[in-house]
Amino acid sequence: MIRHAIGFLRRDVCGASWLNDEAAIHATSQECDTRVSLVVLADSARWGDHLVNHLLTLTYGEDADDLIVPTIDHLDTSELRALVKVADVICADTRKRYTAALNEDDEYDVERVEIRDAVSLREVAQHETSRGWIHKR
Repeated sequence: MIRHAIGFLRRDVCGASWLNDEAAIHATSQECDTRVSLVVLADSARWGDHLVNHLLTLTYGEDADDLIVPTIDHLDTSELRALVKVADVICADTRKRYTAALNEDDEYDVERVEIRDAVSLREVAQHETSRGWIHKR
């Protein structure tokens, strides 16, 4: 099973280094055994508060399992909490994976975001199987 990802960068955060940031997204995708189907270069001034809705729509539309960003600075806390409802968020700079945390009933609690190392799909599958997790979709 191949995981699919969307890359996301904010033009106002990355500035002139957006090409390097996009390359980091693709490199991280390769390391995590995901396939990037789309890279979104957004301008916060244009999208404003509607940006997270746009990302959620794209994530559903592309059936993405992961959203890869160059740094966590490309998302604010409310955007991160909304996005982990539908996909894991992976930071290219730290190789950390943000996902909805499981509560004591093994249900996803999107108010609590769990941070773990962004590892390959095989390692995630082994870890999730050993914990009895199921994918949040």
